[in-house]
Amino acid sequence: MMTDNTGKTIAVVAGALIDADGRYMLGSRPAGKPYAGYWEFPGGKVEAGETLFAALAREFDEEMGVRVQHATPWLTRVHHYEHASVHLTFFRVWSWAGTPQPHEGQAFAWQKPGEESVAPMLPANGPILRALHLPLSLRVAADGRFAVGEEAGALVDLAGAQRAGRPPTPWAGARVRSAAELAEAARLGFDFALADAVAGWDAFDRVVSAGWPLPVFAAGATLSAALEHGAHGVLEAGA
Repeated sequence: MMTDNTGKTIAVVAGALIDADGRYMLGSRPAGKPYAGYWEFPGGKVEAGETLFAALAREFDEEMGVRVQHATPWLTRVHHYEHASVHLTFFRVWSWAGTPQPHEGQAFAWQKPGEESVAPMLPANGPILRALHLPLSLRVAADGRFAVGEEAGALVDLAGAQRAGRPPTPWAGARVRSAAELAEAARLGFDFALADAVAGWDAFDRVVSAGWPLPVFAAGATLSAALEHGAHGVLEAGA
């Protein structure tokens, strides 16, 4: 995502191709572009009149000959470069047709979360890598404990966190009930948020109405429905 020299923020879409083994694909920025040689999630500017999905599909086709078949919204970021400001909407691309081809002279690399082998990352894209460590289904104990791989985590209510701060565990999630609380959870440094979908999707949709500054899990939902509403995944209640 890039902005022009007038100070206007430019809308950009980017997508993470996710394969059957849970790997994701990065592309290098070609020579002649800002940050040439840096790695990023493929994508580009949203043209006038385009939906975000239409822009993603067009960019993937133009850049690498891939036809996006199914993608779901995931995260949003605003980043200020020295030459531009960008508002990025990230998608996860679950199915596509075609094999990525370097139409713009870029290179591609499939990466496994936590075992990245390429660098440097485009600054706006770097924070997204941590979110890829989170599972699609997160098992949380009654006392809020969970694990991501071998690292411990704690899920707390945002109201308590506003008093005590983010838990000191390697991973931390916050229960939120509004878009304002989601923004506050991001400000406090939480890794993800949990929003309720037990009584339907209206409450969840209100939480993410201003975007997804953090991965958001849905409570009380099926995974397929959660992904379509922009959730990272679903909560699995534990013992």
